[in-house]
Amino acid sequence: MPTSPAAQLVTNRLSAIMAHTSRYSFEGPARLAADLGVPRSTVSRLLSGQTHPSFGLALAALTRLEEATGHSLDAREVFSLDGSYPTPSVCELLGCRGCLPDEVYDRSDSVKPEFAHVRSGRWPPVTVFHQREDAA
Repeated sequence: MPTSPAAQLVTNRLSAIMAHTSRYSFEGPARLAADLGVPRSTVSRLLSGQTHPSFGLALAALTRLEEATGHSLDAREVFSLDGSYPTPSVCELLGCRGCLPDEVYDRSDSVKPEFAHVRSGRWPPVTVFHQREDAA
């Protein structure tokens, strides 16, 4: 029996896109929450994968990211049911020449050994959402 769309995992690249903006690269969750007019906890749950986003919240976040990046973003480039995206790299999606997220570096600004294989401009980090059992 096929899995219903509501029971499937949902991934997003919100954090990766936010990292590519001047508006949301610092204090991003707080700024996005203020811009969306929602509590910071709502955005934190969205970014950390503790909830499925409502259509309204997803669309509003997408609109704010479009404004911040100056790019029109297809929802399928930001949210996914199977973890794949039409454009695999956020850097490629946004025309970035290549970067790496802060989590890759240690205190001395060296690349951590576990990230040695990650190429600049090719990191597609995602957040995985699991359907909460009490929401099923």
